Amino acid sequence: MVGLGRRAMFLSKILAVCPDFRVVAVCDSSPDLQSSATGAFPSAAFFSDYETMLDSRAVDAVWLATPMHLHPRQAVSALERDIHVLSEPMAGVTIEECRRLTLAAIRSGAVYMLAENHRYFPHVSIVAEMAHAGIFGTPFHARGEYLADMKQMGWTSEWLRRWKLGCPGISYGSPVLGPLLLWNSDDRVARVCCPTTGSHHRDEKGLLYAQDSATMLALTAKSCLWETRLDLVSNRPATPLRLELQGTHGCYESPRESCAGFGKIWVADDTLRRQFVPLESHLANFLPKQCLDTPPEVSGNHEAASVYFMVKDFMRSIRREIECPIGIHQAMDITLPCLVSQRSAEVGGFWLEVPDSRLWLSQGGYTSQLHMIWPQDATLIEPALPPGYRLLEYAERQMDAYVDLMASAGFEGVTRGVARGVEQTVLPNGFFLVEHKPSKKLVAAAMARHSPDPLHPYGGEIAWVAVHPDHRQRGLGKTVSTLAIARLMRAGYQRIYLKTDDHRLPAISIYLKTGFRPFLFEHGMEGRWRCIIEKLKIPDFPMVCQTPENPNLYP
Repeated sequence: MVGLGRRAMFLSKILAVCPDFRVVAVCDSSPDLQSSATGAFPSAAFFSDYETMLDSRAVDAVWLATPMHLHPRQAVSALERDIHVLSEPMAGVTIEECRRLTLAAIRSGAVYMLAENHRYFPHVSIVAEMAHAGIFGTPFHARGEYLADMKQMGWTSEWLRRWKLGCPGISYGSPVLGPLLLWNSDDRVARVCCPTTGSHHRDEKGLLYAQDSATMLALTAKSCLWETRLDLVSNRPATPLRLELQGTHGCYESPRESCAGFGKIWVADDTLRRQFVPLESHLANFLPKQCLDTPPEVSGNHEAASVYFMVKDFMRSIRREIECPIGIHQAMDITLPCLVSQRSAEVGGFWLEVPDSRLWLSQGGYTSQLHMIWPQDATLIEPALPPGYRLLEYAERQMDAYVDLMASAGFEGVTRGVARGVEQTVLPNGFFLVEHKPSKKLVAAAMARHSPDPLHPYGGEIAWVAVHPDHRQRGLGKTVSTLAIARLMRAGYQRIYLKTDDHRLPAISIYLKTGFRPFLFEHGMEGRWRCIIEKLKIPDFPMVCQTPENPNLYP
């Protein structure tokens, strides 16, 4: 057990009745907590250093109940030693950390599971059984809200104040997204937008802090619309978890007052045509079998029972009896929409696409994408199209042709929905298309996007530069890239960058010829670029290195 806060004290009582494992070690950076650890876990050794505990080989698995910004680093350290990980939500606080965690989990021989216990609540499990049986028809809308007053906790907890209360957007979305993803199996959030209401709350020193309320709208890959509301500071009675599901044949609503009840449903062929009926009326047919084996120590307490069943599934996953129900990709399906919602909130609630972690391994297997930047002293070459081509201004009628172009150019997973999400961030007159006149086909494209990034604050991005394979080596990629750069420069951006992957050698060659320079921001990146230089057989070129003294260095 790693982290000995209030959560760990609650878990100690549940773990005592969980079968087939022992708590042999506890870890916390505060030696002052050793006495409380001894009381909660009397037979466990105490460690004040996490890496020392892992190196001791004393444990087969770790439960990370630490502050959320520590989860990805601690999980990776365990997975690299083939130690199983059960991590409290959220899985990470940045997309780059999530990439590293995902690749570490894929490469490890150990199990990674996100400890999202709300999906194990009895009413959530019952609704899942009914949804999978088609009782509600085809789901197309869902809503969830998590409302709790944590203002005073933010006064005393620095990490909670920063990572739960201090982030715009959805900082803690697992209680809602966990159940919704369970009910809508084989679906994932493809794009989100997230307006917020700002801040009206002051801390004990009278300073404004924390957002009031954020609402994330999400469109899924199957075109479902989900709403997620998070409010951790407003003055009101707590509603820890409120959920709704609407399908073509019926609907479900959970209790509003607490998460301890079962809620109500309505289905079209119900004898009471226009009246809800209690969900309990369907217990006999849809109660999961595991719920019949609840130990008396946790019976009657929905949260305690949900943790008990979650731990049982973690143990069954370790034994390979079942596929991990909230493995690394399911954890990313919960975490990534929330991280993207925070970016959306920062830029005024624009629609943004959500990465699919299942594609990350195919992107060269590296922990992060390559970045390149446009030097402010670089000379912009006048763009020119070869004969037989013409420049088009993007219009909605070209969406299908654009999606076809992206697929032909090797961009995986670019659907109409994903493309529309990206389109929301493109500058006016910043979407450049090239048409081949004889065939009337789109053959090249690029975007000039407003896309602030932790490495590039207030940055403008050259995005999705694509050229059809049949029309390469004709300068089309360089032309659309130059047009996008010029558009960002006219808009006043001083930081212009792009992201790419190691295997996209033709595109990287174009970027280098256009004037972009490699941006070195983490260990091992220079070696990746040296390998690219060798493959492209081009002369050496200058690189821009980020340093601790100058974390955002641009020439």
